[in-house]
Amino acid sequence: MYCTILAQFGRLFKLIEFKKDFENCDIELIVDNATTHTSKNYDINHFNKFPGTNCIFKTIEWLENDLKQSIDCVDQNGVYIGLLDICKKLG
Repeated sequence: MYCTILAQFGRLFKLIEFKKDFENCDIELIVDNATTHTSKNYDINHFNKFPGTNCIFKTIEWLENDLKQSIDCVDQNGVYIGLLDICKKLG
């Protein structure tokens, strides 16, 4: 159980170096140690900070109030928009 929670916080700690970029953003932490469902992991190491760089994900998907939500990681031309722009789109 503790390993699961520490792994989830580990992703947040990797973003701390960009705290200036996120200083005007609201950050919500969701900690889930349930083992009765499946989830898709998005490894923060696969997201680059700046646009035009490589990213293996085309979209990020999640459930919110039992409704499937998603956000595009690429623009209309298929070019990665960057982690900062993704975060700004999410508010």
